[in-house]
Amino acid sequence: MKTILLKAFQISLVVVLALTAACTAAGQPSQEAEPSPDLDKIKTEAVAEAIGDQTELIDAAKTEAVATAVALVTEQAALNPTPTAVPPTAVPPAAITPTAAASATLPPVVPPVVAITSVPVVTKPTKTPYTDACSVVSTSPSDYKVLTAGQDFDGVWVLKNTGMVTWTDGQYYIMKQSGNIPVEKDIYYIKGDVPVNDTVEVRADMVAPASSGTYVSNWAVYNNVGMPFCYIFVAITIP
Repeated sequence: MKTILLKAFQISLVVVLALTAACTAAGQPSQEAEPSPDLDKIKTEAVAEAIGDQTELIDAAKTEAVATAVALVTEQAALNPTPTAVPPTAVPPAAITPTAAASATLPPVVPPVVAITSVPVVTKPTKTPYTDACSVVSTSPSDYKVLTAGQDFDGVWVLKNTGMVTWTDGQYYIMKQSGNIPVEKDIYYIKGDVPVNDTVEVRADMVAPASSGTYVSNWAVYNNVGMPFCYIFVAITIP
């Protein structure tokens, strides 16, 4: 801009000098007969020259301004480069995570609430320690003794109390379990108390069968609460 103002000032100065010279020449008498200068022509030429110079200066100023603007734009572009767009990377189908909208299509599974009810406690009966036992000291008749058909006889056992309590009078007994020898009755009570390690004789009335063969009668000893704890038998032979 300073250059443009300087050029305009120079042009204006040239125009002023040209007008001044023309006026001076017009006021002095000519010593020789010379043709009068054409002031209009001089003015026209000076103005044309000034206009031409101004046009040239204006074009130069435009060119310089455009160059300056281009230089500024280039410098700004170098300082602030435009980021290059990067194409999105393709994601394989297996790596795609379901979106929240997709996963929200199914309602969440809520486990059913189970009401806790009290469970009745069943108390099992405590097993009473087994305190009764016996051993067979002797049996009569002896095993498979030969008897006469229809003979009346007694099955006799000598028993020893090998348990932990006394067999109380009238509360312990023997009872028939099975067999094919006829008996008078199925139950016989033990008489008197039988302390631990003592013995007692028990007997049952029987009759030998009328037919020949081998016969057996099975019995059990019961305690005062009706539990069998000892087993005895008689076996005979009829010829």
